[in-house]
Amino acid sequence: MTQTAHINGITSPFVNGVKAVNGISGASQLSSHPTSTTAVEDDTPVYESDWNPDYLEGYTVEQVAHSRPLSDPYANAQIPPYAKLRPIDIDSFRTGHRPTPDELHQEIRMTYEGQLPFTQILDRIVQDSYANLTELAEVMPSFSDRERKTRLIQYAVNTRKQIIKVYAISKWARVADDVQKALDVMTFLVRSESKLKVAHMVFSAGVALLHSSQLRNSDIMTALDVLTTGTYHGLPTVIKETFQDYKRISDEEVISTLRALNDAILYRLRFRDIVPVAMNDYRVEDGRVWFQVPGLFEVTLTLTGPEDTDYWYALDMRFLVAPDGDDEEILQEFPSIPHPWLKTQIINSLNYQLVMNSDQQLDVGDGQELLRARRDPTKADAPLVRMHNALQMLSLSYQLEILYQQATRMLKLDWQDVMTASMDLSRKSFTVTYWKRPALLPPNQSREGAAMRQDPTPALGGTVTFAIVTDPRPTSASSAARVHVNNALALLEGKTKLKEAQGPPKEPSDVTELASVRVEWKPVLNALFIPVPAQELELDLTIDPARLDLEGILKRITRLHARAILRAVGTQLLRGASKSIFSDPSQVSLEGDELSGSSLRIRLCGSQEVLLSVDDRSGKLVLKDVGVLAASNRSGRFLAYGVWLNRHPNALLAVVKSLKLEMIIAEIEHQARYLGLQATRSVAVPPQEVLQKFGSVRMAVYIRLKPFPDYYLAMLATEEETKWALVNLMDGQMDHYHMRSIRDFGWLDAERIGGADERERAWEEVAAVSFNDVLKRTSGSDASLGVKTEVLRELYAFCCARVSHTIVEQQLKTRGIPWTSVFSAKDRKTEKHPGEATTSGAHPLSPFSSTARSVPKICIRISDTVRSERAANVAYENVKIKVVDWWSERPCRVVTSVRLREVQLVAKDPSEITKEQPFDPARNITYNPATSIVTFTSFDINTCVDEFLQEWERVERVAGIAREVDQARSRRQWPDIRILRFNLQSVEFVYHSMYTLAIQWVPPSEAGDQSEGTYAMDFDTLSKDGVRGQPNPHQDVAASLSKRLHVDASRSMAFAVERLIMILRDSLPVLLALQTVKQESAGRVTMFTKSAAWYRLLFGPKHILDFRLLPNQRIAVADAALSPFTRLRAGDEGHVESVLAPFTGFQDVAHALARETQPAEIQHASVDSVGPPVVVVEGGLLCSGPTVPDVLQRLCAELSKRLWPPS
Repeated sequence: MTQTAHINGITSPFVNGVKAVNGISGASQLSSHPTSTTAVEDDTPVYESDWNPDYLEGYTVEQVAHSRPLSDPYANAQIPPYAKLRPIDIDSFRTGHRPTPDELHQEIRMTYEGQLPFTQILDRIVQDSYANLTELAEVMPSFSDRERKTRLIQYAVNTRKQIIKVYAISKWARVADDVQKALDVMTFLVRSESKLKVAHMVFSAGVALLHSSQLRNSDIMTALDVLTTGTYHGLPTVIKETFQDYKRISDEEVISTLRALNDAILYRLRFRDIVPVAMNDYRVEDGRVWFQVPGLFEVTLTLTGPEDTDYWYALDMRFLVAPDGDDEEILQEFPSIPHPWLKTQIINSLNYQLVMNSDQQLDVGDGQELLRARRDPTKADAPLVRMHNALQMLSLSYQLEILYQQATRMLKLDWQDVMTASMDLSRKSFTVTYWKRPALLPPNQSREGAAMRQDPTPALGGTVTFAIVTDPRPTSASSAARVHVNNALALLEGKTKLKEAQGPPKEPSDVTELASVRVEWKPVLNALFIPVPAQELELDLTIDPARLDLEGILKRITRLHARAILRAVGTQLLRGASKSIFSDPSQVSLEGDELSGSSLRIRLCGSQEVLLSVDDRSGKLVLKDVGVLAASNRSGRFLAYGVWLNRHPNALLAVVKSLKLEMIIAEIEHQARYLGLQATRSVAVPPQEVLQKFGSVRMAVYIRLKPFPDYYLAMLATEEETKWALVNLMDGQMDHYHMRSIRDFGWLDAERIGGADERERAWEEVAAVSFNDVLKRTSGSDASLGVKTEVLRELYAFCCARVSHTIVEQQLKTRGIPWTSVFSAKDRKTEKHPGEATTSGAHPLSPFSSTARSVPKICIRISDTVRSERAANVAYENVKIKVVDWWSERPCRVVTSVRLREVQLVAKDPSEITKEQPFDPARNITYNPATSIVTFTSFDINTCVDEFLQEWERVERVAGIAREVDQARSRRQWPDIRILRFNLQSVEFVYHSMYTLAIQWVPPSEAGDQSEGTYAMDFDTLSKDGVRGQPNPHQDVAASLSKRLHVDASRSMAFAVERLIMILRDSLPVLLALQTVKQESAGRVTMFTKSAAWYRLLFGPKHILDFRLLPNQRIAVADAALSPFTRLRAGDEGHVESVLAPFTGFQDVAHALARETQPAEIQHASVDSVGPPVVVVEGGLLCSGPTVPDVLQRLCAELSKRLWPPS
């Protein structure tokens, strides 16, 4: 037999007995120290210890050697926690088996010190790169092109460095397995060295012990006893009993005895003893009975004999109770089978309960017997009932102790600050409180401490009481029915077993008690200062004795409480005072369940969401940002909100509302920067004025309108809702500071802007003369919040359109011109103005979008602009004013459209049209011949009405002239009159086939004087081939003709134009003849004009000849010296005389011309001729007919001869 000697914890194989050590026989050593070595069989596992050498410090060699039996090194030793046992294959030493590499590898422990998983590094690098890229994409639209390129290069360089580092680490990671093996081997060698040191020290101690060992002296007393009496009196009794040979019974006798005992047990249980209903589930075999009560205990009993007077005796028991989890400390402290010493006490106590009313006494050892209790002869003994009641109470107390021990361990761990546990003195109940809030700050703390002291939030979330109760009330209908059935069975059993042959039945000495551990939960209804309905905090709490878990029960309670609180918060957000902020039910949703935990998902703005949850352990409110992958810029903000919120839970709703509003403001600011707009949260307006105008505003963002710096698109967040407003500010000063004040404002309805049905109402509400009269307030839906880019762009464009229309309407109001806002019934895409066709296709807000349809056009009457009849003759009554480019980044323009009546713009004879274009549009005026619409474009919206009135007056007067010229040609039958050019600002027509007149209206602002304006006339000539010829003689009388036209036009444009043409036709031959006289006089005759129909020829210094046009194509010629209008008063001698000298022989020359002209005219005159062509009067003559130029030339030639006779 192969044996192993255990010396101080070191195993050593010995073959064929124990060998001697250092000359001392092993047999003598083993006989003198019977407990120092032990021989074990080959199949007995032998263990080695993994001790630390320091464990042996402070002990002597004898203490080390005798500290524990060598047969079991770990039986009585105090082994440190780090000492572990591993079986050693003893056969391997004998057979020479060598372990495989896998077996050796199992002995090597893995070492992870100083190492990090490669996946964690790679994940960190990828997340960091993505977060930087997302942040760069958000801020790049606000940078310049150069800065964008710089930021991109910086991002690429930094990311490349990080990727190169990861690549290098990946190369190093290829040899990670080899490094790991090396570290494991090093650790194994270190541990092996430690074991070798321990072995060497133990062997050294054994050698020293063997050297000091000696045989004891001879026992004289024992020798005397043996010699005198022949026996050894000091031999222990156990040895005698062990080696004394008794007569053994056979197997058949054992089986027969056990069967008889089984029958006796069954007889007692079925006919004699009262068995509690809970113990009806029993099993009888091998002379004993097993009672099992689920969730309480299991006990094994037997009888001391088959007689009725024999009593029950407890053999074994165990609790059917166990803590949940794998906590070894609690499992060892509260095992299902109690420790031996405790189990012995329990069994002795049970035996006492079983025999206390019996006629026999129970021997408890040491010659002691339990006294018999006083038995009531009128009652029947019920030992099993007493045992059941005792074990039931013991098991329930065991459960309560387990739960309380779990509570104690939780208090030592992470539940210390948020939970309390207290056991009552009777140890039949204990109470646990959860969600304990920290103590308030002392009174000498800051203002924040004072606010916390006044915090009305309850200090606890609730209490949970675990108590042992007797006769518990059923918690459900099924349990109540089960209790009634058990009671009926117990009653029937008692009547049957307690009935005797004579006399009435006896009552049992003990009654079965029903007891259980009841869990009572009392939540605080307004925990976290949020009222929760009581019906939502109802929970059926039962404990499972086989899996006692206090932490699980508390988490189930706290999660239900947290879910009820979150549901109440969601209800208040959707239906409370902040319902306008959270009007859509989808914005607030409750997620999770009572088992895994709940959270309230709150959609703040767009894709930005926040999860509000209650920590089931501490009861703290937790805010978590979700919906955005890289939200590092908001982590600090949410952390600050969470810290403040847990200090003041009563402000939860206000914090959620503030967080939503802040996210909305931040989103609007971000969208404004993305659109290139200037957004700010403060505009230097006094708070009292903001309160007076808008009410209590918690947050606001102001977006300045680029075309109008004094106007802002404002999003105002009040206590009830969020509203959009158009605000007009003006500069001011208050208390030596530069402040601004609100001049005007108007509410905007974002939902109705762009709607086909509501657009007119939405415009009219903001289009009121005073914005303060508009009280329409927007709702808190997402549409009114306007956090989307498209909505913000439309609101901004709508405000630009509204402000531009306000400016135009203010100008109309100042000039007393009434107007009307007109909405188009449908989009007229064919009606386009310059610049509109290209813009509509490129910009997101085209002129035909829904927002553009919400912007009306302004309609005025043409008669209200010009107080004269000529306007009605030139254009139709309605004038359309439209503001354009409010949807783009360009400055707003105002387009005014007027439809002209039929105007003949070119000559009727196509052969007479010149090679030049018939139209020459100006820079800001266009004309559509197909529709006869004139469009005026103003690039300065502040002066658009003045510009239109000025340009319209120009166009209206010129168009009236063009119209009357064309009509006069047809009415008077003047074939030589035709319009040559008409460009809306000037009209040029031809008379006498080759002479042209261009007329243009010059307004007072351009005339340079205080007059009402004037007509600018430009005379010219045309040759037959279309090339400009000689100067037009009417250019000298242009000023006179302009004045006459202006005076006549005030009466009637038709009369003025017709009279102008008649003057031009009648005066042209006269002027041509006078110019001929001037040219032939060799500079001695000078011509100048007095008016449009009065011309003068100056012959020398004192002779003047006047020529006056008369009606009916006549002309009067007179000597200026003889005219009463040319005489001056002399101041010397007091008599009147003319300063001009009369022509000598003027009358004679006149008569001679009359005689010369008369016969020819009479000879060739027609029947209809009236009067002679030349009539001589005093101081002059009258001419008419086609001979007027010839008569005038002959008259001037004759007078020149008389003044300057030829030499």
